[in-house]
Amino acid sequence: MRTRFPILVLGMVVGACAPPPSGPEMIMTGGRIYVNPDGSAVVSALAISGDTVLALGDDETIRGLAGSDTQEMPLEGAAVLPGLHDAWVDLFAVGAAEEWLDLRLAATPRDVQAKLRAELGGNDDVLVGWGWDERRWSDPTPPATSDLDAVVNDRAVVLYRRDGRVAWLNRVAIERAGVAGRELSWQGRPTGLVAGEVLEQVEKQILSVPQESAQEWVRSALRAAAAAGITSLATAPLRQWEVDLLAAMDPAEITLRVTGRLGPESNAGVAGDRLSFDALGIDLDGPLELHLGALSAPYGDGTAPTAVDRPRLEAACTRAASTGLPLDVQARGDAAVAAALECDTTRLVVGADVMPATTLPQGSRLVVVPARLGRDLYWLDDVLGTDQTDRAHAYRDMARGGWLAGIASTAPANAIEPMEALRILFTRRDREGYPLDGWRAPQRLAVGDSLTAMMLAGPLAPELSAGRPADLVVWSEDPFAGEDELARAQAMMVLVQGRVVYSRPLITPPLDRRQRP
Repeated sequence: MRTRFPILVLGMVVGACAPPPSGPEMIMTGGRIYVNPDGSAVVSALAISGDTVLALGDDETIRGLAGSDTQEMPLEGAAVLPGLHDAWVDLFAVGAAEEWLDLRLAATPRDVQAKLRAELGGNDDVLVGWGWDERRWSDPTPPATSDLDAVVNDRAVVLYRRDGRVAWLNRVAIERAGVAGRELSWQGRPTGLVAGEVLEQVEKQILSVPQESAQEWVRSALRAAAAAGITSLATAPLRQWEVDLLAAMDPAEITLRVTGRLGPESNAGVAGDRLSFDALGIDLDGPLELHLGALSAPYGDGTAPTAVDRPRLEAACTRAASTGLPLDVQARGDAAVAAALECDTTRLVVGADVMPATTLPQGSRLVVVPARLGRDLYWLDDVLGTDQTDRAHAYRDMARGGWLAGIASTAPANAIEPMEALRILFTRRDREGYPLDGWRAPQRLAVGDSLTAMMLAGPLAPELSAGRPADLVVWSEDPFAGEDELARAQAMMVLVQGRVVYSRPLITPPLDRRQRP
């Protein structure tokens, strides 16, 4: 991996207030600059003036544009791509997850209990954690309230599952939120889990967030997205307080292009230069592994499929029609996907983990979550059954049908790792290389097709051209070079509107004692 970019431009603000420059503020030379995300056009240099791309071409041509104030960035063969878009991010939860109890490494409910015991010395009124996943446990059975009551019975406990759409509660939390008897069941027995509108009630009743903390969550999430090579993102559906907080933040703190999706009861706030509220959003069904995905046929173990929440969808469609805003629906199961596409106002269907067996309507636009495949491929056959598994994560079919229109992380459920998403699309293997031949290998997708999809749902045209806003990323590796390069690639510099919003710190060896002054 390359680690050297020998100029001082890293971290500077391009186009800051200053006397009119002589020539472009920055030129990049000696790289592999992909004009189009499909890799069909490559140049070695580009020039940036203000917040836009001034020109692209060979080194000699671009150096000929330089003036006395121009700084040159030698790319030393590094790759440059147009900025990447993450089509579904729970912006507030990404930042909050850094403060909550981290349960991602818990291998059993006992591990969760041990983590909670370690937190009992604090004075928080509500203990909040996230990241547990029963599929990582030796017994992948959804947990019970009693597991938490055995450790904490004097204050509320709310532990979000990794996907963020399900929470595990103790009895105190259930009673304080007024949701007794509304917990999810599993194979006929009650669990300690809540989801959907019940979880929303829990959050409203017992989880309060100080404004300063929430603002820092947003700042932290934007930093994390930029460090991953993302220049624009669309949020999960926002509650009204989240809309108001985003709209009230200093515009300079909104460093990436953010499209805020309005939740069922929220109204748009004041937009800014990089902040907009131009879509509605709903989460229509839940995780497949908990049998909460709305399928058209029973699950592999014979469990009846979850029904589509038709009233919720119809209310969202009606609101979209009345406001003139498009509707984006996260739908995992094929029945949920089909129902979402029946709504005339639906713009994007995010997830589509299981595709409908019938041909999709013309103009359908699907956004996929490759990280879910990389995590779930071990159990998909058992949970879904063979017939439905054949339609799971069918990326190549989506691309051939002209339906593939975006890629999402659904962070923090999955890390914001665009190059890892491309690797999964390309190989259909997990991080350890399993299975060797790729899970449902014929559904592999070429890197160029995947990159194109990653940019399609974004706010800018998916190519670099003169006059286009200078949203771009310098990568340590060439993503078109192969799987190993995709696995190693890191964002070295990220620009949004010509401004450096992230630059990876350079790593230099420590000085020998004899060389120190």
